[in-house]
Amino acid sequence: ERVRERIEIQKETMETSKRSDGEQKTIAIVGGGISGIVAAKVFRQGGYDVTVFEKSNKYGGIWSRGYHSLGLQTNRDFFELPDFAFPEHYPKNPGWEMIYDYFESYVEHFKLNPVIKLETEVTETKHNPETDTFSVTTLSHHEVKEVRFDYLIIASGIWAYPVVPKFTGAKDTTIPIIHSSEFQKHHIENSEKPLVIGFGKSALDIAEAIARQHDTKVNLLYRTPNWLYDRVSAENGVTKEKYGRLFPPHHTASKETLEEYAKNGETAKAEEKEQFLEDLKKKMKLEEYNLVPKTKPFYSSLNVAVNPTFLSVLEEGKIRLIEDEIETVNGDSITLKNS
Repeated sequence: ERVRERIEIQKETMETSKRSDGEQKTIAIVGGGISGIVAAKVFRQGGYDVTVFEKSNKYGGIWSRGYHSLGLQTNRDFFELPDFAFPEHYPKNPGWEMIYDYFESYVEHFKLNPVIKLETEVTETKHNPETDTFSVTTLSHHEVKEVRFDYLIIASGIWAYPVVPKFTGAKDTTIPIIHSSEFQKHHIENSEKPLVIGFGKSALDIAEAIARQHDTKVNLLYRTPNWLYDRVSAENGVTKEKYGRLFPPHHTASKETLEEYAKNGETAKAEEKEQFLEDLKKKMKLEEYNLVPKTKPFYSSLNVAVNPTFLSVLEEGKIRLIEDEIETVNGDSITLKNS
């Protein structure tokens, strides 16, 4: 059904992809992540002259610069593009390198490389109401250009600028503060004491990565834990699919999950929900490590799919869990609020 809808959309766009003088209409797409690349493919097939501007030296967005343990938290089927299947040998939760290879194959298959301009930053856009066109100013290797387009698509994403909390005293600290997106660029010495802040996917992945690559113990600081589950194993029926059947689904859930919840979720017995959470606590050893969240779960809060090896790192004592928050940063030390 979705594919049929896309075909109809493409038919409509092909009817409007020409100017009155018979020339192709032009589209500027800002951003070469998955949204920009897919938009380029769809509109190019619709007959438009498309140009994608990407300021980095690679397309693919966040999937072009992942840390080694980055991967999909959800089943790959939720991430698959409708007209380009994942390779059959891919696991349910591919790592970032597999995802990037998939994007590369997509770009090559639909012959998009010629329309992607890498290392080209869009510095300004202006709409001309008289001609209903857009002027796009770009900067590439110190060369500034201004080009007119009929349409403009902004696909720059929401992760372009790292968000780092402003800690009191951080301006004068000697401690290097590194955002997770920059983790891959830095080398941590065994003599150093790393502190990872947060309890989301990136924080847990990076804490495990440092613990496995170095002899030093990693401090993991968080204000409150999220519900954890193993993104690969399905022991004891503790799966994300079963969770989606018992609790309100996230908006990205599959059609089958939504239908299953509509049929059973509202009437599911409280005992069944509680049993699921008890199984989850037991499997992930949440009580043993004092990681049981204070709130009852809803779909979007069960959002941390850890690697199967995360628990073994905890058991080996390589990660020190600290439920607290930073009060001040003083020179080469950090003061916490409660401990």
